[in-house]
Amino acid sequence: MKAWLKSIMKLRLDGESRIKAEEILEKSSRREVDSMVSNLGKTIDNIIKEGKMKGLEEDRKEGRKEGKSELIIKMLSKKFNKLPENYVHKIDDLSDETLDKIAVDIFDMKRAEELERYFKN
Repeated sequence: MKAWLKSIMKLRLDGESRIKAEEILEKSSRREVDSMVSNLGKTIDNIIKEGKMKGLEEDRKEGRKEGKSELIIKMLSKKFNKLPENYVHKIDDLSDETLDKIAVDIFDMKRAEELERYFKN
């Protein structure tokens, strides 16, 4: 186990840190090393779990944004009978906050060209 831990640390630590870690390992009993390996495994599991959770949250946010832009495009298309294709692409690229502004302002708009002000941000 000690050799395995040393080989892992060799790739990830700078010279001084690697020397200190090797000294700690040399002074450690087998039980302590087993505990270190167990803690390392738990840490890796936690990092993976946190990464997955962060990825899921980002996916949810992106999904909500896509759904919001699709709904706004449908509403604008119905309101103005047809929405220019270049507007559709521009709306897809807008931030979530800008989409919220359009959603609030949509009922006050008289012409599709009024959307231009949201594209300039």
